Amino acid sequence: MGSYLRRFLIKSALFLFFSVCSGGWGQFAFTPTPEVQLGLAYSSHPDVQVYLPSPDITPPQLVVLVNKSDAQSVAVARYYKEKYELKDEQMIEMSFNVANDVSNTQFQVINDHVKRRLLPTTEAIAISWTRPYRIVFEKNTCAIAVTAGFAFAEHLQNYCELNNNYRSTGQKIWGKIAGKPKPKVALANNPLFERDFDFPYTQAKVLPAMMLAGKDTEQAKALIDRGFESRTKSQPANLHFVISHDKLRTEKREKDFRAVLEEWPGRESDKPVLWEPKEGECDYLKNEKDIALYFIGRAEVPDIHCNTYVPGAVGDHLTSYGGYLFDKQGQTTALDWLEAGATGSYGTVIEPYAIAERFPKASVFVDNYLRGKTLIQAYWHSVKDPMVGIFVGDPLARPYGSVAEYDEQTDSITITTSSLELYRDYAVVAKEPEPFGYEWEEVKTFRADTLPQTITIEDVDFNKEYRVQPAKPRTSLLVRH
Repeated sequence: MGSYLRRFLIKSALFLFFSVCSGGWGQFAFTPTPEVQLGLAYSSHPDVQVYLPSPDITPPQLVVLVNKSDAQSVAVARYYKEKYELKDEQMIEMSFNVANDVSNTQFQVINDHVKRRLLPTTEAIAISWTRPYRIVFEKNTCAIAVTAGFAFAEHLQNYCELNNNYRSTGQKIWGKIAGKPKPKVALANNPLFERDFDFPYTQAKVLPAMMLAGKDTEQAKALIDRGFESRTKSQPANLHFVISHDKLRTEKREKDFRAVLEEWPGRESDKPVLWEPKEGECDYLKNEKDIALYFIGRAEVPDIHCNTYVPGAVGDHLTSYGGYLFDKQGQTTALDWLEAGATGSYGTVIEPYAIAERFPKASVFVDNYLRGKTLIQAYWHSVKDPMVGIFVGDPLARPYGSVAEYDEQTDSITITTSSLELYRDYAVVAKEPEPFGYEWEEVKTFRADTLPQTITIEDVDFNKEYRVQPAKPRTSLLVRH
């Protein structure tokens, strides 16, 4: 898990580069944006209004893509619009054939249609269809996930040309394992990877996408319900890392799993559980309750339906065919996780050859998700090369927003939040709603020195609105309601 100081320093970077191993794919300018946006904390009392720094993408910053030729897409988009109270202009409609694959030629037409209809506020995309999920090229020697296609449309052809030789001689990977020279492979460098951007498109010109996937309409709607519920109250942080007996897939994650535990900055009670079964013991979770995160390296993950998952939960397994949503290859898929009750998952749509950079990095995902970012942000920040991986789930799921608890006996509010920047000074300010309140009054100041941070406001006045904001903002303040 990266240091919080490092993330602060990264914010001052002026340029990002998107490159493959053989050279750059162009320069991405950093655009200054409001440093802090404020969001309403979960509250135990209807009259308590506390706003805190909120790094999450919000419903007005999302557009939804709709395929009018797909009944499931239309129904899912309508349901999502109603659930999150989206506007008509946030729905981008089009029409094309429903199939597992879409040719790059046709996809570019779809992408051009989408890009012409983006709003000035757009930061991310929700895809309301589940098919197509894979972009294919001539002779099918390469494939790219649809979610990556919308982010990097202009680079798809180049990426596939660089990878074609590797794809057509895939047996070379086994030569690598046997100790032979490692074959060359072109890896994309996602500009969002390990970066602390709150506005991916504004700051890095990357438009992350996530699919509101489901094996049928009802499953997709149930997914949306879980995502929406995750935003209404804070969920328990029951995080599980499993070291399975599958050495090829586990070795890609074990070091990072251990790094999370060694550098854990939060409460001990929230610390992930690392499962290390001995030979002959069960190497997967079964009958586990209220799972919030389940990361493992395994081709098939048994009994995922025997567990229960909190709203906003993520199930993620490093394997080859997790993204083969409807042409299953004998392995657990991302759709299987959603069917079992998870709210998000990820899987590759073509053989990735166990290259760790093509899968989510657990330390980065946990860092972002537990600090209050949305599912789409946490996932996109955690994958270095997302070109072959499909992101599925509710992009707006956010189970770890700030919480404000009112205590009637002491007439105080206790705020618990992980969205503050460590070692920075903050102020709690208050005023009555307009037109009665014109000036903010300082209630208290403090330094954020732990995660999560606990803040107490005494002698609460229900007629006032409270805000927790940097004592000395670096740039203008954007307040979101």
